[in-house]
Amino acid sequence: MTFKGMSHFPPRLLLPSNVHSLINRLDQEYLSYLNPLYPPDPSLWTQARCDRFNSDVDQLLLLLQVELGTNFVIIDQQKRHAEDPALGEFLVANPNQKPMP
Repeated sequence: MTFKGMSHFPPRLLLPSNVHSLINRLDQEYLSYLNPLYPPDPSLWTQARCDRFNSDVDQLLLLLQVELGTNFVIIDQQKRHAEDPALGEFLVANPNQKPMP
């Protein structure tokens, strides 16, 4: 089997449990980014929620850089989120929806 031009699998990375926990938590949080009733509607994440998520992503990148050292290059392609500009108007029109602080 070939993996991106290699004839063998890359080595397994042993990361501490706190790194795995943060990855799992961010993965679960990210699942709630899209509007749960109708994904094309604005995300219910407030700016505060976006800021916490973005900060946690930055923390994860730093942890990975420390753990992996200079033997690996980390390419950060995670989009940083900001509150949808249409959120306030959407919440007024949909009082049954609640923002995620």
